[in-house]
Amino acid sequence: ARTSRSSPRMAPASMMLPLLCQLIAGASALSLETARATIASPFRHCRSANPLHRAAPPLLCVAEAPVTVDASELPESALKLSVKVTAEATQAAYERACMVAAEASNIAADDIDDAALRADALSTLLSEAVPAAVAEQQQELRLIGQARLHEEEPADVLARFVPGEALTVNLASDKWPTVNLERADYVGIELALPRPAHNQTRLEEVRMELRRRFASPSGELPELDDALAEQVAEGLSFGELDELMRERLSREELLQDSTLAFSTAEEALLGAANVSLPASLVLQKAREQFAARVKRASEDATTPEQKKEVEQMLNWESFEKYLAEEDAAIRRALALSFAVQAVVEKEELEVDPQAIQDNLDMYAIDYFKTTGEKLDKEDPYFLERFEATYLREMVLRFVIDSAQVRWFDPEATA
Repeated sequence: ARTSRSSPRMAPASMMLPLLCQLIAGASALSLETARATIASPFRHCRSANPLHRAAPPLLCVAEAPVTVDASELPESALKLSVKVTAEATQAAYERACMVAAEASNIAADDIDDAALRADALSTLLSEAVPAAVAEQQQELRLIGQARLHEEEPADVLARFVPGEALTVNLASDKWPTVNLERADYVGIELALPRPAHNQTRLEEVRMELRRRFASPSGELPELDDALAEQVAEGLSFGELDELMRERLSREELLQDSTLAFSTAEEALLGAANVSLPASLVLQKAREQFAARVKRASEDATTPEQKKEVEQMLNWESFEKYLAEEDAAIRRALALSFAVQAVVEKEELEVDPQAIQDNLDMYAIDYFKTTGEKLDKEDPYFLERFEATYLREMVLRFVIDSAQVRWFDPEATA
């Protein structure tokens, strides 16, 4: 069986039922005509003289009423949450709605509309008891984004809500993608890469490094022969050793201009991971990137024309256009980040903080030489991207280093 990998460390969004609660919250203030139009139900009365109404449980008791949540898989990294509220909980919520309405209203208790009372009771359950039950399983189920009604409308739930009877509300929520990778999916995979031009100077340097490594106690360097190869590994001939050195050199040369090698390894890793992304995660990432783009444009705007262009970006149409243009790139980047994290955890790879700092310092120097501007190395957004890039390249180098490379002549395929 494949092993389930955890997601990158990102704070999960809180579970909410905004649409449903918005439509039914405060329904006690609805007119009788509006309530009747919202749901088709018998007209009943709440008699505040009933001792049960006067002794209705406080809101805290309703929030603590028994509610259970059963989860089942949905497509595109989502879960169906069947939230079951006990009959006792629905009755307690209704009785409290009766009590609150009777105390707050100036009209006779017998004239309080049952539809509005049931709406208030359901709103209480869905704003407190249900979210509390879901929140208890949020970490275990790895939920993100906002829960929403699944295959029904708010009015449908309200129409079948009967105080004193159990109620099941079906919700849907996105969850963190699960990446299933076996080691064989990324170690020893075949990659087709262009063989770089032969670098004889570098080959001679590698050979000299090898001879120095196996020098005699007197400092005499060994010959490049089978005897030297035997010292490297038992049963290894020099011809085989020379082929290994050339292979290693080709990979090193290829990684000097890493764009093609990395992109090839990325596609192989993405194909193996097959990450399914929830729409809410893509939307969240798009919002972050769009906000960063608007911020940069605002900071760079110096003329009235440029400032006007920034103002024109601040609307939903501009964001939708950005999302349409960047959707594929955002999905690819997110899927790759989950696949990279899966390899990191599977291989128990660790990032050396000093190595990141050294690379950051070198990058800052090159940035200043190129742009004449000083890089803000304390910018959290930049640091996050830099560290993510470092981690991605570390994993891709690991994949390339362990791959079965099928070299091809770039000139022959041009």
